[in-house]
Amino acid sequence: MLPVRVERRHMPSRWLDPFGDADLWGNFDRMIDRVFGSREGSPSFHPADIWEDAEKIHIELEMPGIMGEHVNISYEDGLLRIEGELPMPERKGNVYVAERQYGKFMRTFQIPNVVDPNKIQATFHDGILEIVCEKKVESKPHKIEIQTK
Repeated sequence: MLPVRVERRHMPSRWLDPFGDADLWGNFDRMIDRVFGSREGSPSFHPADIWEDAEKIHIELEMPGIMGEHVNISYEDGLLRIEGELPMPERKGNVYVAERQYGKFMRTFQIPNVVDPNKIQATFHDGILEIVCEKKVESKPHKIEIQTK
């Protein structure tokens, strides 16, 4: 599970905020980033959405600038692993600012064991990686008819 960033809201009165203007949450987040590495802006951070319907589990990850051939996906024992690399482009001449991050990345998601590993499909379009995991037949909801005598 990824750490969750908590944003501090501005208090309307100094009486309600005993720490004044101190940005405690911001300082805490910066400390965690120094110890464990930054989550945002690093090659290992790719925002994800995960949702399910009756038939499938859907996963979408933002991966701007990454080509599909640089990404590998595997599924084993309920863990979906997405890993790859954003290679650094060759630059000729002087580089004055280099803020973008390059390198290897990996994301792992715990997926319920209701998916059929043979029916996981992935597509890459416009910097979005979409993974669709079809559920096993026995885990899909089904209606049971009531017999009358």
